[in-house]
Amino acid sequence: MKLKDIRFSLHAQKIWQQKTGTPPSSQALRRLLRQSVRIQDYRDNLGRPQRFVVLAIYWHRAMGLAIKVNCRKGLVVTVIQVGRTI
Repeated sequence: MKLKDIRFSLHAQKIWQQKTGTPPSSQALRRLLRQSVRIQDYRDNLGRPQRFVVLAIYWHRAMGLAIKVNCRKGLVVTVIQVGRTI
């Protein structure tokens, strides 16, 4: 996944705007992911009999955020706040 292609899903945009009061920018998102630690790799199994996707999870300690990313689509699926405010 190239960070220049990453974008927010509508759900993630809504959560971000609720928490910060401002719409997310792609530049801020790239910076946030560069400063984060990946704590779970992205995996997909599109075979049979079971199909599943495991989203990558990035942790930004200073902001207390867990960011779930679908790396195949280059899409931030959700942002979870843990303990601190954005």
